[in-house]
Amino acid sequence: MNQLSFMKSIKHYDIGYADIFIFKLYLIVQVKEGYSVEVDDIDIFHALIENHFSDQKFIYISNRVYSYSVNPLIYPKVAAVENLIGMAVVADNGIKIKTASFEKNFLSKPFIICSTLDEAIIWASQQF
Repeated sequence: MNQLSFMKSIKHYDIGYADIFIFKLYLIVQVKEGYSVEVDDIDIFHALIENHFSDQKFIYISNRVYSYSVNPLIYPKVAAVENLIGMAVVADNGIKIKTASFEKNFLSKPFIICSTLDEAIIWASQQF
């Protein structure tokens, strides 16, 4: 059972390599084990963002339950999303925290590393 199944999201998408949960002010993305997120993967996120948030500000929460990699060249495309006002990464161990700290250098918007999903959601709600 998915750990987010208890939360009432507006919409859930399983896009093969990730689960995306859309909420009113934020989205939560859980990339699946072993995947390598590349620049081309951002296109589906842009479509979902346009569909659900259009001109509304929102926060992106990356819930890093599994181990996977992110090409840091993806961040300029992420930063170009005008209504994205920040990003939270939920990282529960040293390697994930170190990776997120490295990735933080590539995003020009507020970026926080949290130890729990609750902490990330609280931070997200405080941005509005």
